Amino acid sequence: MNQKKKLSKYIAGVFFAFVLVAGMLLTNGQKASAATKKPYLIKVNKIKNCITIYEQDKNGEYTKPIKAMACSTGAKTPTGTFRTMQKYEWKILLDDVWGQYCTRIVKDILFHSVYYYSKSPSDLAWRQYNNLGIMCSHGCIRLSVKDAKWIYDHCGLGTTVKIYNSSNPGPLGKPESIKLKAGTRWDPSDTGKSANPFNNKKPSIKGAKNRTYEYGEKINLLDGIKAYNTTGFNRTDLVKVRGKVNNKKAGKYKITYVMKDELGRTAKKKVTITIKQEPDPIVISGVTNREFPKTVSASEMKKTALKGVSAKSGSKKIAKSKIKVTYKKVASKNNYIEYKVTYKVTLGIKTKTATARFYLDRKAPVIKGNKDRIISSDEFNEAMANNTFVSKLALEGVTVSDNLTKLKKSNITVKAVNNNNGTYTINYTVSDKAGNKTSVSSVYTVLSDITVAPKNANNININTEAEMTSDLALQNVKITANGKDFTNQFVSKSMVTAKIQRAVENNQVVFHVTYEVKILNKTFASTTTANYYVAVQ
Repeated sequence: MNQKKKLSKYIAGVFFAFVLVAGMLLTNGQKASAATKKPYLIKVNKIKNCITIYEQDKNGEYTKPIKAMACSTGAKTPTGTFRTMQKYEWKILLDDVWGQYCTRIVKDILFHSVYYYSKSPSDLAWRQYNNLGIMCSHGCIRLSVKDAKWIYDHCGLGTTVKIYNSSNPGPLGKPESIKLKAGTRWDPSDTGKSANPFNNKKPSIKGAKNRTYEYGEKINLLDGIKAYNTTGFNRTDLVKVRGKVNNKKAGKYKITYVMKDELGRTAKKKVTITIKQEPDPIVISGVTNREFPKTVSASEMKKTALKGVSAKSGSKKIAKSKIKVTYKKVASKNNYIEYKVTYKVTLGIKTKTATARFYLDRKAPVIKGNKDRIISSDEFNEAMANNTFVSKLALEGVTVSDNLTKLKKSNITVKAVNNNNGTYTINYTVSDKAGNKTSVSSVYTVLSDITVAPKNANNININTEAEMTSDLALQNVKITANGKDFTNQFVSKSMVTAKIQRAVENNQVVFHVTYEVKILNKTFASTTTANYYVAVQ
């Protein structure tokens, strides 16, 4: 029984070897015959993962590169010269995955599509697809379905394949492979399958529209343009612009945006670019130096920069949005901050600027010299009647100053408020250009029925002449007005004068004293005399 089993195994082994050798001889015979007839040579740059297809020149040499393909080789991919042996539309591969359009190169090394998890074109390994162009296979040479099918369709059995290593990808360079979004299960190049959702998709260009530019304005035709490939990735870098624009020649220009993605699919957009006529000279109006009060912040100041400012080119008004304002702090002192403000308008190659100074004024004006006064009703009424109250009375001796604004007395506003008690409050108000305000006040006492007289007219005795002084005399004065005693106010303000006259009467020295009160320009004198007698020694 054991001998029969051994004999059966031996016969089967011999038969298998015979079939294998016969197949190899037959295959080798096909290769030899095909090598003289095949129109293409396939060269695979292993380390650069790039395939170049060559066709014969007129001398029958494979010197004409006609097509390049990105591929994925592997560490086990052999180098050398081989001839294709077999083809499979679908073939199961290592680890029970599947490949489309497989062409055997040597032994277990094939050209094939990126693998699928099952024998279905909708079960693609998308992560491996995104590795096309990178060495990552188990030894086979992976391609997109489109490229694998091209070799399958155009390169008959016996086509020569040369696998080599070089730092140069090849004479046509290395094409870029399209990427898939996560979860994608179709190869977008597999267009032969009607169910492929990518058959109805194409690249797109966004943001292309008709535009108008100022004469001489700098133009970037790709500004605002975005392009997306068939699989939805942003590939604005692939956009090409057809047509030219002369920004210094008014007119309309036709421009075409073209984007050819990694699959070779194309998107186009046509637009018209208009260049305006060369503008007239630019004029900026309303730019002035400005001062802002201490209540205004720097940010609030900047918001008002365009107030009252305008620009035009010839008779055409320029939108305020085109007036650009910049600020530079040039001084910072205790009581103000100074900014240089620059206004700039650009129309194409024409630019106009204007400058002003803005001040954040932190200090109000200063009023000096105002004081409380006593005034006669005659003078007060006369000044009011002649409209000279402010100039001749209220502002007499008054000064005003400011850290930035040049102010004069005439800038002060004066108002008199009747207190109905014989006094007036005189209010002084002044503002600087920034709007900082200062207010001060004085009290004017307006007197009527003014009388000046000595308290004691006679029989005032003193011991010596030396005792007779103005101070002594002023102790004997009495001033009334408005029915009240104002003596102390007048004396304290040095508004009373004692006029002393020496005389000798009956061998006795006597001093006759009269009194005068001067209110502004009006004098009131006593009508009686005080007599001071010096004791006879």
